[in-house]
This record gives sequence, C-alpha cells and structure tokens, in this order.
Amino acid sequence: MNIVMPMPAILSQATTPDNNLTGEKSVPVVKKSRTSANPYIRAGNVTGIALEFFVRQMASRFITRTASDFLTKICNVAAASEAYQLYYSKATMATKADVCAKSVQRYMRVIEASGIMTRTTVTDSIKGHQPNVYTFAPEFIAAARSFFTEQLSPASIKNLRTIAQAELSKLVDKALAPFKKTFRKILSLDAAKAFLKRPP
Repeated sequence: MNIVMPMPAILSQATTPDNNLTGEKSVPVVKKSRTSANPYIRAGNVTGIALEFFVRQMASRFITRTASDFLTKICNVAAASEAYQLYYSKATMATKADVCAKSVQRYMRVIEASGIMTRTTVTDSIKGHQPNVYTFAPEFIAAARSFFTEQLSPASIKNLRTIAQAELSKLVDKALAPFKKTFRKILSLDAAKAFLKRPP
C-alpha cells in the first residue's frame, strides 16, 4: 500500500534534517551584509577617495584653497599603505597636478608649515639627494577616520554627495576638534617661510 504524505510535511522534513546525532550544539552562520560596509574605510584605513574628500572639505581652515586643491590631486597614493606617505619628486607632483615645479615647492611649504604633513629628507650614499618623503600627520588621518566613522551615520555615508555644505563643515569641525592645536593656519608662503625658519 502506497502512503502519500502531504506536501507541507515533505517540505518541513527536507528543510530540517536531524544531523545532530552527537548532541553537539549547532552554530548559526551569520552572513555579513554588504550594505553595512563603509567604502571610505578599508580594514581601519582611510582610503584614497576618503582622504581626497576630507582634504577638500577642510580647505581654508589651515591652508589656502589652491594648496588644498593641489593636495587633493596627489594624496591618493598616500593612502595606498598604512604609512600615508608621498614619495613623488617635485617634477612628478607638478605633472600630476598640472602646475609648475615652483608652485609645488610653494604649496608643499604651506602644507608642511600647517602641520598636516611632515617632510623627511632622503639622501643616498651613492645617488646623493633623493626626493623628500612627505607623511600625513597621524592626527590628520585620525580626524579623517573620525569623520567617516563617527561623525557620519551609515545613511549619511550612502548619501554623502547630497549633504549640504554647511552640514559637512560642521562635521569636519567636530572631527578636527580634538586635534586643532596640532595644526596651524598658514594661508601664505611668507607665513610658511617664517614658521619653518623658527628654531626647533
């Protein structure tokens, strides 16, 4: 005699197999949601696009707008590693930013004097003087990380380009607040030269 089971019973049996014969507790598998990922932070590091966006937003707070625009064009490579360093020569930076070498020198002096980046002179025993290494200050990177992780909500991250400029400025100020004493307002080359000539 053939017994036909109702379809719901067959489905319920198929979806709940009794594989737990040893008495072990089953561990549920939780899939990570892709929508919760922050595209501006990767493994705790600020991405190139995030660094560029933050530099653009803090323009005129510590450096001139032209120096800020220059920095946005070359800062992406600094986010390629945890060191946040630029190894470009002045000629390479000039080409990438479409400015002359003298402008690069002027902008980098302003940026360095502001405290946003530090300069390390590199000398090779055979080749002699090499391009300087410029490193973003840890405090500046911390402020950028705070902006994208603490100041912006997940919903704001998704709609970042639609946030009003006034609101973005408030959030940038909040992110920079703990580190404001680290940075200086350098809005001219003369101010940069005066600061860099000061004894340590």
